Amino acid sequence: MLEDRRVKIFLLTLVIALTAGVGIRAFVGFKAPPAAAPAVQEPAAAQNPEIVVYVTGAVSKPGLVKLPAGSRLADALLAAGQTPESDLNNLNLAEKLKDAQKIVVPRLGEQPAAKSSAGTSAPTPGSSTGSRSAGKVNINTADAKELDTLPGIGPAMAERIIAYRTEKGPFKRPEDLKDVSGIGDKKYADLADLITVD
Repeated sequence: MLEDRRVKIFLLTLVIALTAGVGIRAFVGFKAPPAAAPAVQEPAAAQNPEIVVYVTGAVSKPGLVKLPAGSRLADALLAAGQTPESDLNNLNLAEKLKDAQKIVVPRLGEQPAAKSSAGTSAPTPGSSTGSRSAGKVNINTADAKELDTLPGIGPAMAERIIAYRTEKGPFKRPEDLKDVSGIGDKKYADLADLITVD
């Protein structure tokens, strides 16, 4: 009887030891499944990028035009409104547009604009469609460097002028320049004979 009891205790101890060993081995070998990588969400601007181009010349609504990235010149002309005077023969309507590009649509009989290295339309020599017309700086198309050549307009003020016309659209009259913060009557009087608009 004592012998049976010892055998039972031995078997019970053996079962406990084996069970504990299997449990430890299972615990040590257990690997948590790898955490799923969080989904990378693209910012809204990257999902629906927009470009802004400036269309001027023979169009019914000259000014800044917002278009989806990858738009073509034909899309900009559609938004700006082609007129019977628009001469499209020398324009590549399939051209892909870039942000901040200037598009000059020539009138029938006018010399077409030459292509600049920056990919924007630039006036041909002798043309008055660029940022300088009859020696005056066109405040609607001049870049910061050109605006900086005007008396009393430093780099900061030039950037302010560009930001104003980007937000509000092209200046309708030279006098509208006084709407830009920091340009009062006195400063405008110094500029009046040196500036123009389309």
